[in-house]
Amino acid sequence: MKNIAVLVLGSILVSPTVMAASPMEFYGIAHISIDSLSGTTKDLQVKSRSSRLGMKGEKTFKGDLQGFYKFEIQYDMADDNNGDDFIKSRNMYVGIKDKDLGSLLIGRHDTAMKKAIGIKIFSDTVAEMTSVMGKDVGLYTRANNSIFYKSKKFGQIQVMASVSTLEGDAANKAFDVQSIAATYKTKKLYVGLAHETVTDFVAPAIQGQEGSRLTVGYTFDSGNKVGVGYESGKYDTGADHKAYIINGVMKLSEMYKLKASYGQRTAAKDETAYAIAFVRDLGDKSELYAIFHSDNDENDSTDVQTLSLGMKYVF
Repeated sequence: MKNIAVLVLGSILVSPTVMAASPMEFYGIAHISIDSLSGTTKDLQVKSRSSRLGMKGEKTFKGDLQGFYKFEIQYDMADDNNGDDFIKSRNMYVGIKDKDLGSLLIGRHDTAMKKAIGIKIFSDTVAEMTSVMGKDVGLYTRANNSIFYKSKKFGQIQVMASVSTLEGDAANKAFDVQSIAATYKTKKLYVGLAHETVTDFVAPAIQGQEGSRLTVGYTFDSGNKVGVGYESGKYDTGADHKAYIINGVMKLSEMYKLKASYGQRTAAKDETAYAIAFVRDLGDKSELYAIFHSDNDENDSTDVQTLSLGMKYVF
């Protein structure tokens, strides 16, 4: 059924009639890596890293209102997993925007807390910051049944808020995720502050929790970047966790750069992760990279080192 749906969507995307009737952008990311794991886990893997296809567009309506939409799917380029999770939905929504009131969208979307992160330098790689920060999926999630609001900019400040409706709940709870965030952004400085409450979630281990996160990033005139983040969270059970991360990018030339990060998460026990990467910039956000990543998690007694060689093509 999933394959049939994708074929239909693909037919729509390339249909001359649709292309002519409504301006839209077709885009994608092909991202794959070869990973060599050592330590408590030893393996050689080929991984598809959030490769995706999508289309998005806007349309101006009467009264200076602007409509917008996005359909995005994630696909596994390395393994069909016998058909399970070969294709997943990502952000999919329809929305309306007013220049004074801001924008409102409805569908499936990242929470406000997830959007308020300006220091992600290892997105979708083995060294993704969720190794330690945002590891609790409830505090770093793309929520179903989302209602997401984003204000207009007040100078350099913008506010976001989102909820995810909890359908068919016996306790008659309205929402399972409530998230609010504020960002401050200039050409060089980014600050994101967010708080989120999770009433219920699919994974029983994280039912009932709330957390806050602060991230600060700065870009120098040279193109070098530095970022810091701090997160704290608490479960209804009384258990809590704290996490921090420090990362940076050093521009070596127009084509080459170094990236590094270090982070630690404290829960029942500590988890420490660090990474260093050499990156060949291909332009248009595409790149080749070599990453060494180490993750020592005392909570499940694992200590894994990964050498990841990747290709990321953005189109």
